[in-house]
Amino acid sequence: MKKLISVLLLTVFSIVGFSQNLVENINNQVILKYKSGTPYRLVDAFTEFYNVPVVAQYDQLGMIVVQFSGNYDDFYKSCTDSDLFDIIERDQVQEMKMDYIPNDPEFSSCWHLRQSTDKDIDADEAWDLLPATNQWVSVAMFDGGLDMTIPDFVGNVDSPFNAVNGTNAIPYVNSEDKHGTACSGTIAARTNNGIGVSSVGNNYVRVMPVNIMAQVYSGGSFSTSAVIQIAAVNAAMNNPNCVAIAMSYGGSSYSAALEAAFQSARVNGRGGKGMMVFASSGNGYSSTAAQYPANYPAVWGVGATTSSDVRASFSNFGQSVISLLLDKVLEQQIA
Repeated sequence: MKKLISVLLLTVFSIVGFSQNLVENINNQVILKYKSGTPYRLVDAFTEFYNVPVVAQYDQLGMIVVQFSGNYDDFYKSCTDSDLFDIIERDQVQEMKMDYIPNDPEFSSCWHLRQSTDKDIDADEAWDLLPATNQWVSVAMFDGGLDMTIPDFVGNVDSPFNAVNGTNAIPYVNSEDKHGTACSGTIAARTNNGIGVSSVGNNYVRVMPVNIMAQVYSGGSFSTSAVIQIAAVNAAMNNPNCVAIAMSYGGSSYSAALEAAFQSARVNGRGGKGMMVFASSGNGYSSTAAQYPANYPAVWGVGATTSSDVRASFSNFGQSVISLLLDKVLEQQIA
């Protein structure tokens, strides 16, 4: 497993958007994925004929988001009758829960990177295999805001994006929003600079912070929507530096459109080379829990271990996490 993680670590090594705030009028937003090969002029003619404004367009994913009024069932029938769309899905508020990551103060405390018992991911050994001239890449962290004034992030942040309002400003949503900074530091905290912690990326990996949180609540939950997350995927795919997506959250809401977006990133990201997409398996102490986004077929479910190299008692586990991991490893080996 440690060799596998080292291989994965080595592998990891013009946003199209609207200024529309995607939190507003969620219940009147519909995600439309047009069929492959469909000329966009036909989609444009459809939206004009039915007078449904396009509030977001994601060319990488072949999706648009329209604002409808009136009876949704009638609009849905018009969409199906047109034979233009693979997916017609009404947007909805999704409640998610953040998965905790410890904030270790220094490298000696980062047992997951290296420890005397060797029950770690051998990060330092993987670093030794990288050429000094290796070009940096970035990982899109879908989470909340990011405190970019922290010295450990200087020079290691790439193309911030706020998927909630379509801007590149990602301040904290409110005082409960700190999770994204901890997660981003795990990936891309500046290493060998004499301060703070070391990161897995060791300055070869930068973080692309992407805010998907419309509201953050006490107790570790937040609200988002399928459209907001789709906007985030589209932004990650449009960033030529981005090789992977990381998500440390989950919930029970399923979205066919979001599943298609992750599948597109998995296959078509990086100019057709494909992106790796990771999500937390959850902290529910369960062998049967199936939370999203980890349970989407194109997403790698990731569980937690302890410093003794055994499964953390709180971590969800089971066939879905294992099968997803093995399937993707085999794909990488065959490729």
